[in-house]
Amino acid sequence: MTEPVHLDGIDWALVLAFIVAIAGLGLFTKLKSESALSYIVAGRALSVPAFVATLVVTWYGSVLGIGESVSYYGVGTWLLLGVPYYLFGVVYALTFAKKVRSEKQISIPERIESSFGRPAGIAASALTFLLAAPAANVYMLGVLLHTMTGLPNVLCVAIGAIVGAAFLIRGGLLADVRMSMVAFGAVYLGFIVIDLMSLKHGTPLQVASSLKDPNLRKIDGGQGILAVISFMILGAWTMVDPGFHQRVTSASAPGKAQKGVLIAVLCFIVSDLLTISAGLYALRALHPLPNDPVAIFPRFGALVLPPGLKGLFFVGLFAISLASLVGYTLVCGATFGRDIVGRIKTLSEHQTVFWTRVGLAVSGIVSFSVAIYVHSVVDIWYSWSGALVGALLVPTILAYQSSSDSKTIKVNSWAMTCAMGTGFVGAFLWMAYGLRTGNPNLTVHLFKQKFSIGTLVPAALGTVVVLLPLQWSAKFRTNH
Repeated sequence: MTEPVHLDGIDWALVLAFIVAIAGLGLFTKLKSESALSYIVAGRALSVPAFVATLVVTWYGSVLGIGESVSYYGVGTWLLLGVPYYLFGVVYALTFAKKVRSEKQISIPERIESSFGRPAGIAASALTFLLAAPAANVYMLGVLLHTMTGLPNVLCVAIGAIVGAAFLIRGGLLADVRMSMVAFGAVYLGFIVIDLMSLKHGTPLQVASSLKDPNLRKIDGGQGILAVISFMILGAWTMVDPGFHQRVTSASAPGKAQKGVLIAVLCFIVSDLLTISAGLYALRALHPLPNDPVAIFPRFGALVLPPGLKGLFFVGLFAISLASLVGYTLVCGATFGRDIVGRIKTLSEHQTVFWTRVGLAVSGIVSFSVAIYVHSVVDIWYSWSGALVGALLVPTILAYQSSSDSKTIKVNSWAMTCAMGTGFVGAFLWMAYGLRTGNPNLTVHLFKQKFSIGTLVPAALGTVVVLLPLQWSAKFRTNH
């Protein structure tokens, strides 16, 4: 157990006031109807500001993970973990956003079932549930609570999982959106304050140039071109992220969905400039760095900010960590209730909402179980989540190449199901092999370069390699 940071009375007052405010937002949210559409996607009626706020804080909510990433890659964090998502965000906006909002399906598994049949939809539901499970978000909120209070890590992680589920019980996505609007403003204000306070030590680039590790001063983080390509491919996560998809389906119109995604990309760029700058200042100020690099931002804020501003900064960290956790908990719960249970048996609207709420609890249990064993946000992103993203990537892209009325791409359902399952299992075994052989980052040597290949590429390649011959075989049997 590490020593908690020191917070003054006014800091605790600000944090507690925020907790009371968001508890009120969640507990007193009243839905217009108890339909599944109202609970899960707010009736598909979000305005552009509300849509942008919930998309940004959900997709960018792993802000403590940026602090960890800066400790590994320094300036290179921008190229490795920023640029790929800007590029794929723009690609999504221009090619997917309008189409996703125009279709009647509101989830990736539902869309895959519509295109390729029920077995493929069930397989996609299982993979989406695991991908949406907010283990990284639960872990980050647990680290933040532990840093603030000194309570045992396990207890703090458990509190994070419980709060994430409890907040949504009454209001669903509408409750999440209300908190997202608060979190959006709080986190930007908090990082603007800490960056301005740190300017007396020089600009972020000046501070970066003074770092002792030369790799932290390089634009690629010292990783090499093949690693950059690997991280670029990881940005394809945007195309299949269930939280991203759910927010787009919740926009009030297809055009507003596209506009909102493009605005969100600009917000991502600003967020990265603020958080990576703060991370570079933290590397200069913290000696030594925390044993758990996820705690870099809380430790840095407690060190350099005066009372009051310190509380404001912690409110921002707490707000975005909780908002992102809540967002993915809802997606996970909806996947469990609507896409898994709803495919096992026929559910009424009321039953769908009930099983979605049960799914919130299941999401919390799964996330807690993963979070207490995996102690790195970057590891969760790059290994576990990469395997799931890779298995879903090809099926999702193919599913949206045709409309609901005209299936221009015909793929055998069992071929697609086997391909998704094989892609995930193969990547999972690759990850397990890396852990067993002392190579948890899945580092390989190629062309005299050492880089991490991750699990996304093996999963996607495995899906394609299995799908092509099975699809050909299915067509051959049909024709003969």
